[in-house]
Amino acid sequence: MLVDDDTDACLLFERALRKVSPQIWFTALHSGEALSDHLPQSLPELLFLDLTLPGKSGLDCLSELRRHPRFEKMRIVVYSASVRMSDISEAYARGADLFIVKPFSQSHLVNALEHVLRMDWKESLRNRYFINNQFVPFTAVSGAAVA
Repeated sequence: MLVDDDTDACLLFERALRKVSPQIWFTALHSGEALSDHLPQSLPELLFLDLTLPGKSGLDCLSELRRHPRFEKMRIVVYSASVRMSDISEAYARGADLFIVKPFSQSHLVNALEHVLRMDWKESLRNRYFINNQFVPFTAVSGAAVA
């Protein structure tokens, strides 16, 4: 499931996902409110969540999801154009399992999705994030993020 208000980005994401795993179930939602409305009917194993959404922000959605035991095993990947260390740090502080900076090319998006779908989610991924077609180290020091 992807929550992103940019319908073109959703279409590109779905195309990339179909290249990686054609059989995977996919739904795109376009707001935090739509996510709240949809989750009682469906519980995805993996949720990609943009930070910038109309109404309820991605960070607010993330906090809300992590407060409920029903969603504790759901893997939440923040999928955002933001490269601000403070956004990455805040996403991890609120319970994101991984942070991916939106790639600028379809091939990089395919590569990112291949990595995500093959991941061993038992290990913590909060010490890195995905940008420019690779994982890079991430640490939060004294409340400030440093790359």
